[in-house]
Amino acid sequence: MLASLIADFFWYQIGRRRGYGVLRVLCRISIEADSCVKRTTRAFKRRGSGTLVVAKFIPGFGALATPMAGLMGMSPARFLLLD
Repeated sequence: MLASLIADFFWYQIGRRRGYGVLRVLCRISIEADSCVKRTTRAFKRRGSGTLVVAKFIPGFGALATPMAGLMGMSPARFLLLD
């Protein structure tokens, strides 16, 4: 669990520093990269920090939700609590 938390915090920090560029790179493996970024942003804005809790149970979404939390300016303490 600690290893997962460390990896997630790493991606959170990258999302904070690099912004949408990180999401574009992660979404390139998807068929429609632009719509992938837009859907992830929309879901996170609509549902807020609760998205991070559920993201672990949706395949592929967990990889995007972690940097998105950093991108959206979630505090590190709140991120670690929800993650």
